[in-house]
Amino acid sequence: MSRHPCQYSPEVLDVLAELIRPGEHIHDPYAGPGLRLGRLCDQLGATFTGTDIENWGLLAEGKDPRVALGDAGDHAGYPAVPFTATTSPVYGNKRCCDYPNGPHPTTKVKGRRDYGIAKGSALELANLARTTGHKFARDQRPYWEGHALAVKHWDERAIVNVDEPIGDGWCRLLEAGGFTIESVIPAFTRRYGGLDNAEKRADHEVVIVATKKGMMEK
Repeated sequence: MSRHPCQYSPEVLDVLAELIRPGEHIHDPYAGPGLRLGRLCDQLGATFTGTDIENWGLLAEGKDPRVALGDAGDHAGYPAVPFTATTSPVYGNKRCCDYPNGPHPTTKVKGRRDYGIAKGSALELANLARTTGHKFARDQRPYWEGHALAVKHWDERAIVNVDEPIGDGWCRLLEAGGFTIESVIPAFTRRYGGLDNAEKRADHEVVIVATKKGMMEK
């Protein structure tokens, strides 16, 4: 395996550092290797756990041992104690799943930012990266329905990092899951070229902060 293609950017981590509270249990249900968020939680005095549907343990940089193998849509993978779901789910328009079944023998893998290439083999069939890219452009329902299965298991607070074009969709999904949107914070991350409609893409990502009614009343 090579490096994971979509880890938290420094700009997003700076936003998260202002939102994560000491003593809080942070759980990332789409954790990838979990290294960057895990380190941030350690620095802030927060508890960190995570799950990912893929086993990224063979990545060149390794993975955080607190990240377990699991599907975000499965309740069994979530903490039994109150937690804040803090995550960056797959983006609809990123070209990170051009090779969901792994690279071809002739694929030039050097410099390619792609889940299947990073893993070196096929992604799990339930990996929601399979709903992105051209599939997302044709039919968004599998993307939103798949993520809704995860949101229903999220606890009292959620912090979600996504690309700005799908930010409104994520706000609606969280509201449908019983959350109230508290804030949408811009994160001006590095923009990558070579993506679909790159010249039309937004110049920033967002971090959505949402809470459930019970949390707001405490």
